[in-house]
This record gives sequence, C-alpha cells and structure tokens, in this order.
Amino acid sequence: MSPIIANSSPKEDRISFCNQYLKPGAVLRLHIPLSRPPKTKRVVVAAINESINSLGLLFINSQINPNVFRTAKLRKLHLFLTAAERNYLDSDSYLDCSHLYEWQFDRLKAKFIAKPEIYLGRLSETDLTKIKQTIIAAKTIEKRLKKRYGFID
Repeated sequence: MSPIIANSSPKEDRISFCNQYLKPGAVLRLHIPLSRPPKTKRVVVAAINESINSLGLLFINSQINPNVFRTAKLRKLHLFLTAAERNYLDSDSYLDCSHLYEWQFDRLKAKFIAKPEIYLGRLSETDLTKIKQTIIAAKTIEKRLKKRYGFID
C-alpha cells in the first residue's frame, strides 16, 4: 500500500500500514519545531523504545552547517546519502548522527496514521549499520540515550 492510497483508506488499513512501516530506518517528513527555524524536514527513525513510549530521530540535512559543526570530528558524524540510490531524497544529503532527538512514540504513530504520506521510504540495512556504528562512536550523544535505545548495553 502506498502512502497516498493509505491516506484515503479506512483507518484499519492506515493502522496496519503504520505498524508495518514505522520501524527503525523509516524516513519520514515531519514538521520539526526544534529546528532553527522550525520547518518541515526529513528525519530517520533511528530506534524505538516502546516500553517508555519513545523513539529516537535523526535529522537529514541538505548540507553540513560549518557554523554548528566546526571540527572535522563533528562533521564526521554525518553520513553522506546520495539521492540517486535513495528514492526518499530529492538531492544528495547528510544524515546527522551527532544528536538523537527524542519524540513520543504514540504521538508520532497518531500522526503517521492520520497522514500516512509522511512516510517517504526506508534506509537500507547497510545505512542502518553505519548509523548504529556512528551513534555508538559519537561522544556528542549521552551514554544513557545510547542505552535507552539499545545501541549499547
């Protein structure tokens, strides 16, 4: 079921679509009030912890902001994603693995069910592996968050 079909489908079908696709690796288009300025962005679901009703998101950016990520070490926490290999991107982009943003799982699930078109696609297993390795190595993400989402024991 495509997101466009899902949006016009009965709620049960949209719930099923959500349950099937709202998983780690999902690429979504969401309004992000935390972004400066607040705007609609592509994000990746990095991990879900249903027991605490929370998930960790990563932002996809069109470029690495040199004013924010001043060192080579910080810029290395961004994974380059080519649009040619990923149908959920319009142009080559960078996945920022320097910060894990927490969102309420139920809130995002309700948004997904109401508007399935926020789903854009899914990362490859290779990309997911690179994300996990980058998050584990990132000194910018607190150890407690890495544990909360199962990146480390």
